[in-house]
Amino acid sequence: GDWGAGGCWILGQALVEFLGPPAVLIAVSERRARDMEDVIIPVSHVAVQYADIYIDYNGAQTEKAFIKNLEKDGLEDPEIYRMTNKLKREAIQYGIPCDFTNVKDLVSMLHRKFGP
Repeated sequence: GDWGAGGCWILGQALVEFLGPPAVLIAVSERRARDMEDVIIPVSHVAVQYADIYIDYNGAQTEKAFIKNLEKDGLEDPEIYRMTNKLKREAIQYGIPCDFTNVKDLVSMLHRKFGP
């Protein structure tokens, strides 16, 4: 897989840990998935919000550009939520895993490349 095919939570979690506050993990839900009855807020994508910047596999973007790129990637009527434990469970249920060993390795690589 890649960052856009299930690796988005690994990338997002690593960036939040590397950047520190005010970076927060966000969840994106799309209309098609919200219309399903088996989940409340299905998570279609995970990214990072750092102040007014949104970061995912498309790089650092404004909110407007982030939404536009999500729509370009096929997400219908995307909505952004601050990640919670409940949304983390929804992400796992919806097929977005997060292997924290990979997160730790990526954070270590970021520190080696860019410093503490």
